[in-house]
Amino acid sequence: MTDAYIFDAIRSPRTKARETGGLHSLTPSELLAQLYHALASRTQLDPNYLSEIILGCVTQYAEQAANIAKTSVLHAGWPASIAGMTINRFCSSSIDAIALAGLKVAAGQSAALIAGGVEMMSRIPLLADRARVFADLDFGASHRILLMGAGADLIATRHGISRAECDEVAYRSHQNAIRAQTQGRFTSIIPITGLQAPVSKDECIRPSLSPQRLAEMPPAFDELGKAGSDAIQLAEFPSLDAISHVHTAGNSPAMCDAAAAVLVGSRAFGERFGLNPRVRIVDSITCCAEPLEVVGGCVAATAA
Repeated sequence: MTDAYIFDAIRSPRTKARETGGLHSLTPSELLAQLYHALASRTQLDPNYLSEIILGCVTQYAEQAANIAKTSVLHAGWPASIAGMTINRFCSSSIDAIALAGLKVAAGQSAALIAGGVEMMSRIPLLADRARVFADLDFGASHRILLMGAGADLIATRHGISRAECDEVAYRSHQNAIRAQTQGRFTSIIPITGLQAPVSKDECIRPSLSPQRLAEMPPAFDELGKAGSDAIQLAEFPSLDAISHVHTAGNSPAMCDAAAAVLVGSRAFGERFGLNPRVRIVDSITCCAEPLEVVGGCVAATAA
């Protein structure tokens, strides 16, 4: 087995998933192409040495359909010999893309790949593909699959996590992000051009957010609960009296437009191009946990 390394990692700014968002006017392929060229420029990479690009993308629909990993390579004007693979494992799609790239290097199948992900939610909204497990609640319930907001509320209920605790974590997170942005710590962000004005900063950090404003925000997933997810969860966990809908737009992940890319390769590849490894990929693991909790797999993976 050959050790696999990450030699560089970049991303676009994360902009609001709306028509007024900074990246909305770009297609996913256009955004990815800028990252590919930036990664090549930063590392002096000759793309002819790449075997493949692996991308995570959840909503593979419309502009993100038809294997966007491959079509974005062609859009970038890179060699047609570079293969492309697009994978979907929901929120961990891009992490799995990196893990898969590392495994290909470790197995000796590839000397160098780009891995990453893209989601342009202002152009391809959440659930745009109308997957049956989410569009048909009865069908989803029969397979114990619910939306992640319902799962997050169930986790909070089962573990006694309060609305105030969720809001406090969200407020602290925004304050940390503001501090990091002010101190210029987001050095992996690549300014994106081809717009009315270049976009170089995250838009989803909220400097004006206050604990008071967070406390005023209504629950985001109570209607989902009333539509049937609460009943499904309570039937599965009869010790619970009710589901606490503690998550709001303020303490949940922001909908955004963004993409990211990392250069993965062997030590021999890095030495050939004079690149210093930033990370050695030691191991990765995939675990599934309680399906109705939706987002609990990270705990199982950490324990494993």
